[in-house]
Amino acid sequence: MNIREGIKTVWLALALILLGAQIANGQDREFHQTYDLAEKGSVAIYNTSGTIRISSWNEARVQVDAVKRGRNEADFAKVRIEAISQPERVEIRVIYPSGFNWRGGGVSVDFDIKMPRSASVNPANSTSGDVTVTGPIERVVARATSGNISAQDVTDTANLNSTSGNVTATRIGGELRANATSGTLTITETNSRVFANASSGSIRVTNARGDVNATVSSGDIKLEKVGGRAIVRSNSGWVIVNDVGGDVQATSMSDDVTVSNVRGRATITAISGNVNLHNISEGVKATAVSGSIRVSDTKGRVEASSTSDNVILTNLDSREVVAKSTSGNVQFTGKIHEGGIYELESFNGEVVLTLSPDSNFYLSAQTHNGALNTEFPLQLTRSTGGMSLTGSVGKGGADIRVKSFNGSVRIRKSTQ
Repeated sequence: MNIREGIKTVWLALALILLGAQIANGQDREFHQTYDLAEKGSVAIYNTSGTIRISSWNEARVQVDAVKRGRNEADFAKVRIEAISQPERVEIRVIYPSGFNWRGGGVSVDFDIKMPRSASVNPANSTSGDVTVTGPIERVVARATSGNISAQDVTDTANLNSTSGNVTATRIGGELRANATSGTLTITETNSRVFANASSGSIRVTNARGDVNATVSSGDIKLEKVGGRAIVRSNSGWVIVNDVGGDVQATSMSDDVTVSNVRGRATITAISGNVNLHNISEGVKATAVSGSIRVSDTKGRVEASSTSDNVILTNLDSREVVAKSTSGNVQFTGKIHEGGIYELESFNGEVVLTLSPDSNFYLSAQTHNGALNTEFPLQLTRSTGGMSLTGSVGKGGADIRVKSFNGSVRIRKSTQ
């Protein structure tokens, strides 16, 4: 063998070595496998660091494609992807060696998984990374410690939990349970009940056909177009609820509550904020400690009580109204019914009723340190020196009882 042939031989050997290294490195870096799965089977995936993307197809099998990423390719071989395949279940795990540091540039694994539409994801777990599920797919259970979760087009139930990240759910056919310790919940188009909880973040729910139960410790809540009942509570944040087919129970401990277009009854509490209610079909019970209450265009029994601000009732159509304020004014404008009972009271504020000129009612009015005034011709049955009076207007009918300790009482005619 001459020198030239020897050099060629050496170069060929080196090329084969490099090619073998590249093939080995590719095998260490990527994972591609396919597994058969029975109808209504389930897929589980447990990942420590990296994204999980799941989609569905019409095949009766699961296709798993994974890529390892990191700064040091030599570490790829240390991280194993283990799959256990059974007819009813495929389970995939990422296995790190003992003491291996996967944070700060260590090895992460990104998954792309295709699975049958009739199968379920139970669970998809990622310690550090996003989880995305795009159906149609039967059921989903997904958890992320530090990452966002998104689920779309789930035929039946979904259970989504993120410790530090946002949760997004769209077109969920069955019951939805969504939780975020530190993140926002965004929920759109659900066909059944929704349970949403966030410790530090907001909740947004739109187009929910069933009941919605939403709770936030520190954040805001907004519900729009709920077919069933709505039960919402924010310990530190405002609450907005609009267009609800059933009853509404809403509470805010430190901000405003606004509820509108409810076909059931509204029960509202604001500890340190205002209450604004509009177009409630079956009555209201509203309580505010340090804020005002405004109720408009509402039917059914109305109970409204504020400790430190005004109670303003506008355009009501109710047979029973009870409105009280300790340190604010109480105002009523609306229709009164024969046989109805209307009780309005303020300790330190003014009480004002504005009624149709053709109203008929019995009046009992009282004040200790204010004036009594009525624009209606009152047939007196009793009067005590301007501090209280009792009488009737027209043929009587509705029973009106008004009282203020330190403010005036006024009965006015509307200009209609």
